Amino acid sequence: MPRGAAVVYPKDAGQILAFADIFPGARVVEAGVGSGSLSTFLLRAIGEQGMLHSYERREDFAEIAQQNVERYFGSPHPAWQLTVGDLQDNLSDTDVDRVVLD
Repeated sequence: MPRGAAVVYPKDAGQILAFADIFPGARVVEAGVGSGSLSTFLLRAIGEQGMLHSYERREDFAEIAQQNVERYFGSPHPAWQLTVGDLQDNLSDTDVDRVVLD
């Protein structure tokens, strides 16, 4: 997996998913996308019926993450929205179930 930031490894992702109680169909906000590693784990956990809105401040990291997620799933994931910018400046009033800060 090409990277621009540190990768979240499976052992760590498992703990994050468990402690954050990420479930199928969940609506999740992720801040700090990095290389997209945690995004792939979150997307697998929530499935196509969920929603993952990821925020990344750095455009170069966002591009790498988007490529990695699309490479992993074989195409853009229907439940994923990636926004380049600061979570604080862009978060809407949309209801969410979980927030993951990385």
